[in-house]
Amino acid sequence: MRDKIFRISFDIEKKAYKGWVNPEIKTVNGIPSPQSFYVVLNHQSVGHFHFNDCRWLSPDNIPQVLREAIGKQIENHYRL
Repeated sequence: MRDKIFRISFDIEKKAYKGWVNPEIKTVNGIPSPQSFYVVLNHQSVGHFHFNDCRWLSPDNIPQVLREAIGKQIENHYRL
């Protein structure tokens, strides 16, 4: 399971964020597919992120700018 975890880092408004993402992988028709992503930033849990209808969903207390930055990091990780 630890081999699925990947690190992320970015800056927003001069504040550095570093952490990791643990994808929850489910198999759909024999093909592995990430369904949700557990995110930790700066040693604190941010919660689970999901991609639905072309947008990132996360706990309500996450500012939109942070939600978008985390989503972009996840998208960049999976780009081929």
